[in-house]
Amino acid sequence: METLSILPAIHLMLPAAIPFLLTTLLLLTLSRLPQQKTWRFSGDLALVLGIIVIFLVFDRPAIIHLFNPSRPMDWIPALVLLSFVSRHLLKKIHPLASQSLVIILSAVVLLFPLLRQNPTSGLILFAETLGLWLLAQALTSRNDASAINRSTLLPLFLTTGTLGALSPLSGSLLLGQLAGGLAAIWLAMILIGSRRIFLSGIEPGIALGSLLLVARQYVDISFLVVGALYMAILAGALSDRLLSSFLSAPRPLLKLLLPTLFSLLFLAGAIAKTLQTSQGAGAGY
Repeated sequence: METLSILPAIHLMLPAAIPFLLTTLLLLTLSRLPQQKTWRFSGDLALVLGIIVIFLVFDRPAIIHLFNPSRPMDWIPALVLLSFVSRHLLKKIHPLASQSLVIILSAVVLLFPLLRQNPTSGLILFAETLGLWLLAQALTSRNDASAINRSTLLPLFLTTGTLGALSPLSGSLLLGQLAGGLAAIWLAMILIGSRRIFLSGIEPGIALGSLLLVARQYVDISFLVVGALYMAILAGALSDRLLSSFLSAPRPLLKLLLPTLFSLLFLAGAIAKTLQTSQGAGAGY
């Protein structure tokens, strides 16, 4: 077995600095402007642009050949953009309703090859995916003043980064690079902070959910590994919500640490399972 090394991974992820720097610069610029001069969706638009840049850097065919039914991953930039546009156009409708419609459409599009080839298995996976996606959406804490909380962002960043690190070990370098780029977007959100500018995190969430679904269905990644990544997101969101519910004013450090620790428990399991599988197969990264 080859020796595990972090250096090739770092080299392959270096281009992720491009969307990170671009998103950070855009968010920092917007955060310096007076709030009355900024559009409510401007922060989210910066994130959408960052996600599109990720695909331009790592998977240009996804931008050039949109709407390819044989390549579900190519649809992710379009689904992210659709989510943003629909939220703006349907802003008079309850946010959960418009977001749920996009999630349903995204699940149908990403599972279309399976739904066409094997309707029964496709419908089962569709129901499973839809339930997990809507549950994550419902559990994530957001408020009208500052949108998504930093305590929720940290578990999302760690989960996305873990997906990026584990995907090459499971045979998908492209998925790993896209996840690494998306982790850079979450990191930019954490550094700038939603207190400075309104950030809902919905479009990065659509991208993350899509990548996890691709990992579950189209990449040779263990079901247990993908399940652990899903659980890391749900555990972080649930612990953050419970903490806010039972404590009227939880300490900032506790509010950051508790969701992160719960997420790390599942992420550790995902890492251990991936290393066990890759060693058993006689290959390393």
